[in-house]
Amino acid sequence: MESIAELRNICQTTAKKDVSNVYMRYVSRFFSIYLTRLILPLPVTPNQVSFAMIVTGVFATFFFLSSSRLMFLAGAFLLQLWYIIDCMDGEVARYRLYQKSKTVVTDKRQSGMSGKYYDVINHYIINLLVPAMIGVGLFELTGSRSYILLGIFGSLGQVLTLAMHDGGHRITIDKLMKYRTVRISGEICADPEGPMSRSQGKRSIAHWIFMIVHYTMTYPTVMNLVAVAAILEFLLPGGHWRILFLWYLTLGSAVVTATIITRIISRNILDEDFKQNFQVLDPANDKTA
Repeated sequence: MESIAELRNICQTTAKKDVSNVYMRYVSRFFSIYLTRLILPLPVTPNQVSFAMIVTGVFATFFFLSSSRLMFLAGAFLLQLWYIIDCMDGEVARYRLYQKSKTVVTDKRQSGMSGKYYDVINHYIINLLVPAMIGVGLFELTGSRSYILLGIFGSLGQVLTLAMHDGGHRITIDKLMKYRTVRISGEICADPEGPMSRSQGKRSIAHWIFMIVHYTMTYPTVMNLVAVAAILEFLLPGGHWRILFLWYLTLGSAVVTATIITRIISRNILDEDFKQNFQVLDPANDKTA
């Protein structure tokens, strides 16, 4: 079996290009390779690891149903494990390919699509469950049904945040399928988040506040905020930290969702992105004609 250093060169080469997710790159992947090394001698497939990832994440959220501070803390740490396992399926896939062909995958475009599909489903499930389960746990703690409703709205906001991202890609693909020949003419951005981050000129304070709130509504930041709330609640009881977290997540998701949807519709951003990124070579062969 290769050493940890050798496995990092085989299994984590694509992570070096993932500069946006600093936590995954420097924290989660630091630990994941050790667990990956433990299971590589076993006949474990990448899809089996992906399934274990989803099961771990769902199991973690059930701890949030309890009013106990200790159970809430345990669920927060299990979410950290879930995110580590999220790194492992790709590492196992890259190692299995290396075993067969001695090829080191250096670009995510070389990776299989089933693993990405598992990853998308995984985040829809966990992003939905975390706020909902915390809301039920707060109902158990306080007896107020309003927290169940707050958890539902938090879940809706989290799912809509993902749906905006995936919807942009789906609409772009549907548009591309209407033409026989299309050339990529720019840096593709079918992500609703992209136009917000690419705005030119001096950014206002409001823009920076929005970007910070937007960042804290996505994983792994949400997961880390859960951990912070759980630790504070355990060390400083009576602070209602998980209540503050759930309010922030619900309101923040609503603000981010409403802002991005309004911007996309009012400015025709997806149409502009398509014109900028793709050149239709044979419009006469438009399949819709």
